[in-house]
Amino acid sequence: VNELFNPNKILFLGGPEKKSGTIKLSIRCSRKYLEKNNAIGVNQIITKIKKELGGVGGGHKLAGGIRLSKPSYNLLKKRIDELI
Repeated sequence: VNELFNPNKILFLGGPEKKSGTIKLSIRCSRKYLEKNNAIGVNQIITKIKKELGGVGGGHKLAGGIRLSKPSYNLLKKRIDELI
């Protein structure tokens, strides 16, 4: 998926989940991203986000997902550069 946009960047897609009231994000990266970022993949980024902001999720090097509260999502938007 991320090869369609910019393979050098990580891709976050998602939106509000009505049933739970959380923000559901799908996160993707390319193999090229892994090569340029010391093999730090989506799973490690999700772990860091959960540690810093809370949330529930997981994945593997190339893809994963996380659910965040609205306040945590707003913090993620402000702190994204330090968390990825």
